Amino acid sequence: MDIEAAPDPQHDFEASLFVARKVLYAAASMRLPLNPKVYRVLYEAEVGPYETLKRLSDELKTAEHVPDVVEIEDLHDRVFDAAANHRGLSDISNRLMQEVTQVGDMVESRIGEDASFIGTLNEARKNFSLFTRASDARRLIAELVAEAQEHAARTAEFMSQLETKQNQIAELRRELAELRDRVNQDHLTGLFNRRYLDEALAREVAEAQKSGRPLSFAICDLDNFKKLNDSWGHAVGDSVLKHFAAILKANTKGKDIVARYGGEEFALILPDTQARDARKLLETIRQALFSRNLIVTRSQQRIGHVSASFGLAGLRPDDTVETLVARADELLYVAKKRGRNNVAADFGMAGAPGNQG
Repeated sequence: MDIEAAPDPQHDFEASLFVARKVLYAAASMRLPLNPKVYRVLYEAEVGPYETLKRLSDELKTAEHVPDVVEIEDLHDRVFDAAANHRGLSDISNRLMQEVTQVGDMVESRIGEDASFIGTLNEARKNFSLFTRASDARRLIAELVAEAQEHAARTAEFMSQLETKQNQIAELRRELAELRDRVNQDHLTGLFNRRYLDEALAREVAEAQKSGRPLSFAICDLDNFKKLNDSWGHAVGDSVLKHFAAILKANTKGKDIVARYGGEEFALILPDTQARDARKLLETIRQALFSRNLIVTRSQQRIGHVSASFGLAGLRPDDTVETLVARADELLYVAKKRGRNNVAADFGMAGAPGNQG
């Protein structure tokens, strides 16, 4: 028989206290407000099973870039909300399968009952003839009427149960559709999230490579966003993120895919779009953002103009998803180095390789 030592409550308390102190120290050293999301990310990075967070913990020990609260909260939503949504998807899918299976069993049972009733009618027809005595005929008719009434009642009950099941299945399908949307959606901006972007980009690159059609990919970043957050607070920062997301949505259509890439970064997948045309679109978006003089609604304080930088890469014949993303990211850095609030582009298949503007 296996045995194990009973847990030591004092040891568990001291271990938890040790981790909590490490979390507090990490938050203080990064100058992060210790809200529930920040605490959970830092705590799970120390003790949790999430590989993404363990990598973060290792990176923080040596990284020159210290993540701000927006990045930490975004990581929280991507890791924990995604896990919860996937569990929800699995649960609803299982319930939907059970309901569909039950309907199948009900229909199969109903078919058997109908076959039995038809057999009763056929048997009665064989036993009924011109030579049947009146008393036997009356008894036979009475039995048929009773059987028909019982069959009608069972049919009505079956139709009622079937309608209930159909409503339950419709509701589960609606819940499943809503949860799928949430799995693919960034909770703050309503745009697609990084998970969906990665899947969509792999699909679109493969399709463009196969068909020879153009594809453009862009990464954009709100300039000096950390300074804005520190000066005006995270509520105003969130409002600016949502404002920029609305501009992105308003200027894209059809097959275009717009996603929040992480923190204050966004990405656009533009199928069937030459990079030169994509650059015109990004210039329109850049100007739409910068032209607005933003104010805080409650206090009417002026935030001023907010700008964004863009890195745009057109797909090349030999590109992979990784090389396309890397080039867009490099070009974003070029745009930042040129003074921000501009578009740096590589026209890919639309021009000579490495042709930038």
